[in-house]
Amino acid sequence: MSLQEAVNKINAAVSNHIQYTDRAARDMKRAHFTEEMLKEILSNPRKVEECGENTYILHSKKTAKLKVEITQNGSLLVHWFEYNKVAFCC
Repeated sequence: MSLQEAVNKINAAVSNHIQYTDRAARDMKRAHFTEEMLKEILSNPRKVEECGENTYILHSKKTAKLKVEITQNGSLLVHWFEYNKVAFCC
């Protein structure tokens, strides 16, 4: 699947609803990330890795990485979120 196809599927799910696991909610709170900041990453990732059916790892332009899943009801579930103040390598 191409980057654009994955982004289109994710954006369609974002318009329905974003849900968070406890871990993802905690990690976003620690990193002081808002839902608007998350939507920016979801709509414009640097890299998308497919890790199963409807499950993706997204890399932001600089320092964030997250795992998302499109659920059966069409909403987006954020499994985990990583953020470093220093940019990830590669």
